[in-house]
Amino acid sequence: MLSIDRFKRRSKLISPILRRFALLSGLSALRARRQGVPRILMLHAVGGEGQETVYPYNHAYQTRVFEAELRYISRHFSIVPLDRIVERSRRGDTEGCRELALTFDDGLRNSITVAYPILRRLALPATFFVCPELIESGGWQWANEISARLGHLSPAERTDLLPRVGAPTESLDGVLRWMTNLDTARRVTTQRRIFAATSHFAPTPTEHFLFDTMTWQELTSLDSNLITVGSHSMSHPILSKTGPEQLTYEIVESRRVLESRLERPIKYFCYPDGAYDDSVVKLVRQEYLAAVTTEVGCVSGSDDIHLLPRIAAGEEDVHDLAWRLHRPNS
Repeated sequence: MLSIDRFKRRSKLISPILRRFALLSGLSALRARRQGVPRILMLHAVGGEGQETVYPYNHAYQTRVFEAELRYISRHFSIVPLDRIVERSRRGDTEGCRELALTFDDGLRNSITVAYPILRRLALPATFFVCPELIESGGWQWANEISARLGHLSPAERTDLLPRVGAPTESLDGVLRWMTNLDTARRVTTQRRIFAATSHFAPTPTEHFLFDTMTWQELTSLDSNLITVGSHSMSHPILSKTGPEQLTYEIVESRRVLESRLERPIKYFCYPDGAYDDSVVKLVRQEYLAAVTTEVGCVSGSDDIHLLPRIAAGEEDVHDLAWRLHRPNS
């Protein structure tokens, strides 16, 4: 009898072979089309050629893979604006649908410098979810900067620093998970202490590529007929750990700022890190037509349009995405 560990190891070896066979034989596309449901893809950083990093939440997948995935889904689905998927879900008109919307989180500069030219060349619409405060300041999301700063420290330096800020672990992944669960005030205090202890930090070119935020000039230069802009909050906090006053700022003010700067309606919201609770969703309902989550799945007519699921893209190759399009939870 196979042990559980041996079974897992064997399954891990077999899975890529099965996924490649399903792609090349057309089985993945056939199964996905037969499901007849709309889908929303979730993407982040694009253009990671040769950029090996140790950052647990940040991996830019290769431009060639990104374009290959776009060409694959273009052959088998109709790529439409997010408006179309939201309206279908709102009406309960999702049966037999083969439409798919593209969404990019975080307002990263590589979404404009790498992804946007390809989207424009292929005439594919997409939605960019951005954080106005980070655009204004040119700063990074807190988790990106914490992971980069700690990544520059030696193991001995991390061993010395992290207990002093109260972190229960020395792994980058563990520190970020711990900070994600702090209330916003304590997380900001911890952040500042880490920043002060790493004042010598200087980002590498790779880190600039991964983490830099787009500018207002770059955002306003996008073709509004092709790119929809949505809010990703003002500064990308964990909204479920945020107090009422700050919550209003993050959700309401972000819409106001974007509408003022872009001179167009901002209808959609994306929950940072997928975190929300009842108070967060209540405020989002008041301010936005719809919102997307990080919860995995296809869209149905019974979905709450302020809690729409998505399918993560950005795997190692096209066969992974092709498989996930018909088995989102795999």
